[in-house]
Amino acid sequence: MSDVMHLDFKGYPLPGLQGGVAQKWTRARERGAWHLRVAELVLESRKRPKEPWSEAGVICTRYASGVEPDRQNLSYSFKAIVDGLKRSWVIADDNPSVLLIERYEFKRVEHRNEHKVTVTVGPAKDIWQIVRASVEPCAQCGAFVDALPPMRKRTEEE
Repeated sequence: MSDVMHLDFKGYPLPGLQGGVAQKWTRARERGAWHLRVAELVLESRKRPKEPWSEAGVICTRYASGVEPDRQNLSYSFKAIVDGLKRSWVIADDNPSVLLIERYEFKRVEHRNEHKVTVTVGPAKDIWQIVRASVEPCAQCGAFVDALPPMRKRTEEE
């Protein structure tokens, strides 16, 4: 799990949600700013892989004091960050055949000065271990209730 990269975006405004009324150019400018922030933190971490991961996983957590967004708005708010990982050559692409595990979380904090975003990205097998370790098995059946479904196996044609 030494390949796993942890990025902590503290002190930046939170990424926008889909429901905002911002103009198209305002959203584009915000996405560009997030691409640069991701590139900066990837370079600072000195953990960028030599080749982009072709089977990757990502766990993104939004720490905010406001109302919890619904699942689609939460995942949309991390789109610019995931695109930044792709542009920084951390992941090969952001489509489902490459990004096998995507987990988006929201955690409530008390004050605005505690707002931040954390991103954990790495090879899918390592991210899967992190996800499995973060949930408890069901007391009755032993299944991981909150866990993601098992990773899909690649076929020979892919």
